Amino acid sequence: MLGMATHQDINKAKRNGSGNHQYSSSTTVTVPQLIDLLVQSSKSTRHASIRRGANALLEKMAKSHWVITAGPHRGGKGSRDRLPDYTNHISVRFTRSRKSFHLRLDAKGHLFMITGPGMDENIRPWIAPGSVEKKKEK
Repeated sequence: MLGMATHQDINKAKRNGSGNHQYSSSTTVTVPQLIDLLVQSSKSTRHASIRRGANALLEKMAKSHWVITAGPHRGGKGSRDRLPDYTNHISVRFTRSRKSFHLRLDAKGHLFMITGPGMDENIRPWIAPGSVEKKKEK
């Protein structure tokens, strides 16, 4: 069972990260800022889904080298599997992977969802428990 990331994991994650590969955008983010965002999101006062995602990503970052590929931005290139993400987000990629993680931010800059390989994207903290999400009509 996934628990809270330890101080050792947090320190390893900081050492494994690089912010030097960010696409040029008006805003960049440093490795310590990104780690702090994840640590804040892993606290017990946050929704369970974002806590789980933040802790899982911190643990993964502690085990492997990773880069911030883009600071907060909307859009991007998308991929074969995914359309561009028009929600404000930070992009992170592990050096031996082609897939990116998106740390999606609300209007105040708080992390509300992490998408990417192995992340549970079915839990949506902005929908009340028991509610049915309305599908968009095509």
